[in-house]
Amino acid sequence: MKRTTMSDVAAVARVGKITVSRVLNGSPHVAEKTKKRVLAAVKKLSYVPDESARALRLQKSHCIGLIVPALIDHFFAICAHVIHETAEKHGYMVMTVSSNGDPDTEANQIQAMLRRRIDGIVLVPASNRKCLLSTPEYSSMPAVAFDRPIANGEQDLVMVENQRGAKMAVEHLVEHGHRRIAYLGPSGSLFTIAERLRGFRKAAEKSGIETQEFSCIDDLQQTIAVLKELRASDAPPTAVFTPNNVTTQLVMEAILELDIDVPGTLALVGFDNFELAHVLQPPVTVVSQPVEEMARCAAEMLFERLQDGGAELPPRKIKLPVQLLIRNSCGCKRGVPHVVAPVSV
Repeated sequence: MKRTTMSDVAAVARVGKITVSRVLNGSPHVAEKTKKRVLAAVKKLSYVPDESARALRLQKSHCIGLIVPALIDHFFAICAHVIHETAEKHGYMVMTVSSNGDPDTEANQIQAMLRRRIDGIVLVPASNRKCLLSTPEYSSMPAVAFDRPIANGEQDLVMVENQRGAKMAVEHLVEHGHRRIAYLGPSGSLFTIAERLRGFRKAAEKSGIETQEFSCIDDLQQTIAVLKELRASDAPPTAVFTPNNVTTQLVMEAILELDIDVPGTLALVGFDNFELAHVLQPPVTVVSQPVEEMARCAAEMLFERLQDGGAELPPRKIKLPVQLLIRNSCGCKRGVPHVVAPVSV
């Protein structure tokens, strides 16, 4: 079937194309009688405006891009949901893609989005080392990063207190009397993981405790092997800190496989809350970050950029607070304040 055009609407309504365009764009400079005639013609012909042509004409698509490393990850799925909700309130559509944590894939996606004339981008950068948006050719594109910064970029950023959260976790374990605490984290060099490791080290140095670090936890078999190695040592750790929810879940699965008593033999605190963390046995104590607030804040910052004069705003950096959700895996009892054990330095 032939697509209905604006010219068809104009012919049925007995007006010019400019008048049809004015009506569809909400212009007040059209007589009410004429407006009704145009809208009646639109309804009769089931006319749908060509948004691509409109974007080309107005240089504005009312569509933004969202790039995250993995939509299957619960954390990023929540972020995507909140950003879609926020965009809808502003009358915008969202083009959402996953970079799979690959900077080259991310670069291709950014270029594809620009070809579709999106108005701006919200993203979780795939790499600490490079991002197309930090290059001179693309730096003018309105963009907001969240969770981690754009490498060498001057874009707006929303993140959480990663170092402070890790310090809170270690300090809480020290309050329970733990003097040997292990760090079990994923391989790679993501900004968030590196920041949490720095927080772990600073808290450990301040408390004068012994630590062991394993940055190789990517699957269950590695996790089981590391825990076996730790338990077989002459001075095994009595507590573990994990810097993200994926690692925490791997450690909990390995603990179940090895039948380790938690928190009796090994206490655990993880960074980032996750589904079912509160119903596992034992329920897992975690550093919780405000996921929905971070995503909403990032989207709102982008829409501020898209307003008249928004491009002139200086780069902004927002750091949101985290909190410790105390459950049982650290040694606390539900409904009973934990007792701070004496610690000798």
